[in-house]
Amino acid sequence: MDLREALKYYARCNAAVNAAMIETIEKAGLEPFELELSGYFFKTLGSILEHVYVADLNWLKAFTDLVPYGADLAKNFGPLPAYGEKVFSSLAGYKEARLRLDRFIEDYALSIDDELLSKSVSRKLRDGTLLEREAGKALVHFFNHQTHHRGQVSCVLDELKVENNYSNMIYLD
Repeated sequence: MDLREALKYYARCNAAVNAAMIETIEKAGLEPFELELSGYFFKTLGSILEHVYVADLNWLKAFTDLVPYGADLAKNFGPLPAYGEKVFSSLAGYKEARLRLDRFIEDYALSIDDELLSKSVSRKLRDGTLLEREAGKALVHFFNHQTHHRGQVSCVLDELKVENNYSNMIYLD
């Protein structure tokens, strides 16, 4: 499997895993934007979800600035939110936006070609540092970042005694 095929696989799996994670949270009757956390960097379960959503949009902006493939991020999602910005107040609002964003990511991943992978992507980090990486490596990071934070969500659910087993990519395809 080459990198382009792997990225398509990641996009499909991330969409399915995100949907399963949201379903798990819904079935447990949790309102993540009100569920306060102790011992985590993020103060609510919802702020973890929001962080990933905002990071995804910021990375997608960097990728689509390099090679848009006809994708219009602003038209589909409005102004780019800043890290730490409150974007959602309910699971229902988050769910609609997350599922729409995942469809956008899947469509974008279908278009990825050597033109994008041959470029370098730049992102200004929260502390103002400019980060420049090969687009292929940045895309792998993009998907791994989601995986990392879904693991945090899984730990929170474990602590709440909510059964969850939504993240096994290998069973999805």
